[in-house]
Amino acid sequence: MRYSAVALLLSGLIFSAHGQDNNIAMSTDHADKAFKLQDYTNALALYQKSYALKQDPFVLYNIGVCQIKLGQYQQAYQSFSQVEQALEETGVATYNKGVALKKMGKLADALAVFEQVEKETKDDTIGVLATRQILVVKDSLGLPVERARKKKLGLTRKDDWFGSIGLSYGADDNVIAPGEETTSQTSDNYLETLGTVTYQSNIRSKDYWAADFTYYDSSYSEYADYDVSYWSVGAKRHFTLGEDNTHMGFVTLGYDKMSLASQEYMSTLRLDSGYHYTLDSNSRLSLRWVYKQNSADDSQFSYLEGDSHKLSLRWRQRHNATSYWTIRTTAWLEDKNDRDSDFGFTSFSAQRLGLDASHHWSFADLDVAIRAGYRDSQYADDNTSITYDENGENPQTTNLGTRSDFRWNAGVDLDYAISNRWSVSAELSYTDNSSSIENYDYSQMIMAAGVSYQF
Repeated sequence: MRYSAVALLLSGLIFSAHGQDNNIAMSTDHADKAFKLQDYTNALALYQKSYALKQDPFVLYNIGVCQIKLGQYQQAYQSFSQVEQALEETGVATYNKGVALKKMGKLADALAVFEQVEKETKDDTIGVLATRQILVVKDSLGLPVERARKKKLGLTRKDDWFGSIGLSYGADDNVIAPGEETTSQTSDNYLETLGTVTYQSNIRSKDYWAADFTYYDSSYSEYADYDVSYWSVGAKRHFTLGEDNTHMGFVTLGYDKMSLASQEYMSTLRLDSGYHYTLDSNSRLSLRWVYKQNSADDSQFSYLEGDSHKLSLRWRQRHNATSYWTIRTTAWLEDKNDRDSDFGFTSFSAQRLGLDASHHWSFADLDVAIRAGYRDSQYADDNTSITYDENGENPQTTNLGTRSDFRWNAGVDLDYAISNRWSVSAELSYTDNSSSIENYDYSQMIMAAGVSYQF
């Protein structure tokens, strides 16, 4: 008999719990129907009845929505605050806290909440909504709006296709031969054209496919031997690793084709992959590997054919919504054919190590960036030079030694938004390359200004 009593007690508990779940389900179902009919008073009462039976944060969230609809903004703020604490995340409940504060006229407090959501949420859609609210609230408070936020909204539209085209005009005080990296000791002006078109499968998600096309052309006013143009196509797969969006990766396959002085030059098959790890809401580490296979489109450039590998590690630290640092270290390995001719041997295979840093600021419609970096290059083999007498005979070989370069550069970039689509830019950069072989010593100053249009 004692065993049977225990069995009956357990049966009673199970029956009681099941009955309570039925009551909750019925109240919630009736509340949902009332909400759809915009009968928010009855919906609120039914949701509150359901919540009294079981403290479900999702039911409490619905209570907060009803309170917003009924103008009970202080109560809604309290409801969303409790939901946020229960779920332990910065998401839609936090966003609605900001909405409630905005409805109460507490704009400064609402702005702080929306900025928190923009910074911390892992939901892209909620982040975009928060950014939109920041623009509205700042406008109401008479505060300037950072261009970074305008850009963010521009890239979160529903369109799958977008792109840009830009023109810039600049002055180069020492034109450097592409590929050779030898100085010309020649100054000239140039015109640059850059156009991009991109298709992205899901503009609001971190999991997406993308395809892009890029065209670039740089034409000098007088020295056409240094003109460069290329086009590039690529396909990219970007994906998240896990549910919290702290681990992300991408793989890109691309093909580039370049011409030099209006002649066929090089074709490149490119494989690019990377991994991003979000340390916190302000810090991110990125690891990237790029493999390139270069083929000469004209046999005279066959010495530049070969493979290259580049591995880089980048750390990005954001101070606030408008300012961040980037530091990157990079290692290259280039295995090329090299040039062996009647005039000597030139090594183009090299190992390189680099370090660069930049700092970015956004001030309303103006973006400012400063950058600096260095690169150390150690070439694989000794260079030689072969000279002949006046009759073209009696060759004399001189060993020039192994080439070793140390290059550093610094620059500043300005970008000003005239409108949501038009912007103007300016660039100033300086490069100094110190080489163990004199022919590769050079310094270069570039100044340029341009205009671009986004569509």
